[in-house]
Amino acid sequence: MAVKSGFGMDVSGLEKLKKQLQQLREQFPKEATLTVGWDQNCRYPDGKYVAPIALLQEYGGIVPAPPDMKGKSTVLIPARPFLRPCMAQHEAKWDYILAQGVKEAITDKSLTGEKILLRVGLTMKADLKASINAVNSPELSTYTIRKRLEKRSYSADALKMGMPAKPLQDSGYMLSSIAYFLRPGIPGKDG
Repeated sequence: MAVKSGFGMDVSGLEKLKKQLQQLREQFPKEATLTVGWDQNCRYPDGKYVAPIALLQEYGGIVPAPPDMKGKSTVLIPARPFLRPCMAQHEAKWDYILAQGVKEAITDKSLTGEKILLRVGLTMKADLKASINAVNSPELSTYTIRKRLEKRSYSADALKMGMPAKPLQDSGYMLSSIAYFLRPGIPGKDG
């Protein structure tokens, strides 16, 4: 007598899933990088580029002293990190949002690769803004606070909240000009 063992399953659904995943993959660029930050042409109203100033704030550095700062030729700008802490705190969340989007797109035909990347980009942008807002130290110099007060008037509420002394919050332009970009290629990859 022959003994039959084992089990079987209908795998036709796997072919359908494979086709759906292939269609979704075609909606994404083959090699691309989603970044958040400032466009290379983004400038403050006075013409200074935003990205180099953001990096100076992130890492700190020595810059020429303003002409009205008597007796000094250079000034140390202390590091006020916001980019690196943002990435460290949120990178896993961004990966999760991307993975969830791909998972949802298998059953939701209206969810395209572009929409998934939009979701991730908007989240990255919001997280970077929150990271900038969270910076409270090192404190601004008395010179910087004085210059801010000379440059603009603050409401009584803003003064009570300490706005003239809040790092990275002078004009608000750095914060408001954050954007996300989908760029072709992978940085550092040859070819």
